[in-house]
Amino acid sequence: MWRQVLSRTVFTCFVLAVSALGFALSYWQVERLQWKTALLANIDRIEAADPWEEALDLTAPEEFATGTITGRFLDVPAIRIAPRMWRDQLGAHALTPFQTECCVIWVNRGWVPDFWVEQDRAEGQITLAGTLQSPDVNTMFTPENYPTQGLWYWTDITDMNASIELADDQVVGMVFNLKGQKPEQTTTFPDPVAVDAVRPHNRHLAYAIFWAVMGVVVLVMGGMRLIASFKGEMDNPSDTQPH
Repeated sequence: MWRQVLSRTVFTCFVLAVSALGFALSYWQVERLQWKTALLANIDRIEAADPWEEALDLTAPEEFATGTITGRFLDVPAIRIAPRMWRDQLGAHALTPFQTECCVIWVNRGWVPDFWVEQDRAEGQITLAGTLQSPDVNTMFTPENYPTQGLWYWTDITDMNASIELADDQVVGMVFNLKGQKPEQTTTFPDPVAVDAVRPHNRHLAYAIFWAVMGVVVLVMGGMRLIASFKGEMDNPSDTQPH
């Protein structure tokens, strides 16, 4: 008898714990949903702003902030982050360091085809308009970069700095996605229109529903199991009596 009581108690605690975990994860996803909704609304507001209206403060960079920076491109070859698709064509994003009054920032100048040869880059002081964004995040599916071979698959600012002997403390830890420049670019490529800011996904409502449903399912199935157990004892009371 005591073994059945102990077994039922352990099972009940397990069901309640798993169900509570599901509800806790669901509540956490609701909080994440509220945060992500506010973040996306802020991104929409920032991206809708005229990038030429305000100069960016690179000493306190804010992701997705839109505005202008003034300076000059450093005289180094562009780093090509590949592969990048644009209109069903394979190519790369061309990134070049840009020296401003306070610091250096890597500028994603846009998409270029594989056959692109850099020429007629703007010289001297120019003003760029665009949006700040955090660099790529390397995942288990992303190949490693090989800087010495000129093979770049993701934006590793530390390695990019080292490849042209820039100190990390001189460089902003974000990428500036170019939207336009003055004087205007005279060449077709790089094409800044082909570079869109990567917006974070907002799937937290689906995750919240999933975990809430899992919590309910575990609770219901556990309850049904306990009811069946009690019913079995009532139908066969002799099984619970000590022999």
